[in-house]
Amino acid sequence: MQADQPLFSFPHVNRIVTGEEYSAVRRRGRRLETRHFVVYVTKSECGHSRLGVIVSRKVGSAVVRSRCKRLAREAFRMNRPYLPADLDLVVIVKPGVGIPEYGEHEAELLQAIGLFWGRLSRG
Repeated sequence: MQADQPLFSFPHVNRIVTGEEYSAVRRRGRRLETRHFVVYVTKSECGHSRLGVIVSRKVGSAVVRSRCKRLAREAFRMNRPYLPADLDLVVIVKPGVGIPEYGEHEAELLQAIGLFWGRLSRG
């Protein structure tokens, strides 16, 4: 995390933006599934954690898709200081499972990151 940004901010440098970046994470990353998400996690090459969220139209209306993206970004933003400093995450919201509440959303994402980090540290 850079020293000049507030602790719980979500600046542009912490976002996966281009299709090329999404593809790289999906290609190199470990795939983990939870009830509501498919999460790809890999070590970041840029030295800080980044997040990308994919929500297809099959999930629901624009309001529903935006809420899913906001919840994922919020969970990442609030927990980023406690996460390993060099992760790239791509979160794909599964269609047809409804919108989880914030606590459930956050718990699933942290569980997926924990599983990845545990596997990585064990070798």
